[in-house]
Amino acid sequence: MLLVLKVVLGSFYWSRALYFYSKRNYGKVLSSLDASARYRLVFDEEFLLLRGFSLYMLGDEGAALKDFNAALDYSVTRKSSLNKDEVIYIKNYVFDVFSFSESNPYEFGGKYVEGNISSNLIDLFPLSDWLVGFSKIE
Repeated sequence: MLLVLKVVLGSFYWSRALYFYSKRNYGKVLSSLDASARYRLVFDEEFLLLRGFSLYMLGDEGAALKDFNAALDYSVTRKSSLNKDEVIYIKNYVFDVFSFSESNPYEFGGKYVEGNISSNLIDLFPLSDWLVGFSKIE
């Protein structure tokens, strides 16, 4: 019963984080993610990317780098549910976010097949228009 309660609370706080993300209230996104973290069993790419982007938008590039690196590491070296094109998409997303920074430590991930990318990933972590046209395989 306790496990069910943890799953429900983790999902509730994750939903709040997504809501605040849609409103661009990054401070509340981080608060909701911190609350969700108390009940989560797995910190996957989406969690790490959302936290990294929120930290970046709040001006904490150092902490954002750590989360983005952890997301990339998770997507490549651990048992990730992402396919090859989605991993490339995530690399391009992180490159895109830091492309506006003076120190961009990331490289372009490469081209991907858009049909192989989940709509959830595209909706949560959209690429800039210039990068979409450059990285999609038609």
